[in-house]
Order: sequence, then structure tokens, then C-alpha cells
Amino acid sequence: MSLLLLVVSALHILILILLFVATLDKSWWTLPGKESLNLWYDCTWNNDTKTWACSNVSENGWLKAVQVLMVLSLILCCLSFILFMFQLY
Repeated sequence: MSLLLLVVSALHILILILLFVATLDKSWWTLPGKESLNLWYDCTWNNDTKTWACSNVSENGWLKAVQVLMVLSLILCCLSFILFMFQLY
């Protein structure tokens, strides 16, 4: 039985780590026309200065919903892990 509790605790911690990485990681989607987009910023490549010009994605409604759901899932996962530990002890 203690092995089962250890496995469930390890699974909770693994899911928390994966959610943190998925929420904070700067993974980019490359779109046509030298434009890139991630969960937090919309960037375009400026050929004159050879730099990225980034702006917030506040105007994208669906992307704002994804941001909210990612943060909410992270909070709920932390809360469920804390409640699981209180239930054990």
C-alpha cells in the first residue's frame, strides 16, 4: 500500500513539473512570412535590424483563453497535490 502512495505522489510531482514546463516554455510556432507565435508573445522578424519585434498576444481571444486555462490547470494541480498530502497525513 505504501508503494501505491509513493507512486501516486511521484505521479503528482511529475504532472506538476510537466505543467510548469508547458506553461513557462518558450516554444515557438513558425508561421508563413517570417512570423513566430508562442503562448505569450507574437513575434515578427525585422530584416532591417535583424532582430525579432515581439508584442503581447492580448488581441487573440483564443490564445488568451489558452493562457488562462494553462495557469488554471497549474493552480488546480498544485491544489490537488496539497489536498492529497493532507488526506494522507
